[in-house]
Formats: sequence, C-alpha cells, structure tokens
Amino acid sequence: MSGELQGTRILVVEDDFMVRLELETVLGAAGASVHGCGTVVQALAAIAAETFDAAVLDVRLGSGTVEPVARKLDELRTPFVLYTGTEQTANSHWPQARVIAKPAAAALLVRAVSETIGLTQRPAG
Repeated sequence: MSGELQGTRILVVEDDFMVRLELETVLGAAGASVHGCGTVVQALAAIAAETFDAAVLDVRLGSGTVEPVARKLDELRTPFVLYTGTEQTANSHWPQARVIAKPAAAALLVRAVSETIGLTQRPAG
C-alpha cells in the first residue's frame, strides 16, 4: 500500500473530524497529498483553489449532502469515491462513482482511490 498514490492530490470531504483524520492519514501513508474539508463550503473553496486527481466524499454532511461538491467535481471531470454509511442510495445519484461502505479497511480505500484515478486496474470478476 505504501506509495501507491505517490504524487497524487486527493480531496477528502467528511464532516466527522476523526473519520476525516483517519482518511487523511491512510491516504497520506499511501503517498498522496491530502486536503481535508468538513463542509461543502470548504470543499468548494478548495476545488476553486487547487486541482485534485480524485476525491473521497461522505454523502451526508451534517443536515445536508455532498451533492454540490460532487456536481462540481463532475464538471471538472475529477473522479471520486463515495465513502458512506448510506451505501444503498449513494450510487443512484452518481452511478459512475465507486461506493465504499463505512467503515472500510485502509487497503480497500487506497485501492478504490487508485482504481478511480486509473493507477491500477480493478480485478476481473
């Protein structure tokens, strides 16, 4: 897992500070430069200021959703992974996105981001 995301810039949007910190740590250990945000406003500001190779998005942020961020990433053709506890509804809005259910093993998260960017191929089957 170490270095699998070397040289990539990853946006993490997660309102739970501890979960966000864990995601930042896991992706950073895999070599990514990670920008963590806890709100839609923060995430949209980060997207306006920086270019990202991919994003990891929690679907529910407080009383709202990550939809404005996902729409902006779609516009920019930036792929994203949905890291969520609401797996059954997540993919209906963004069918192109990989959905990872919380909690997930570090290796699964890194692999999902890597595959989303196209650094590695999904196993057949």
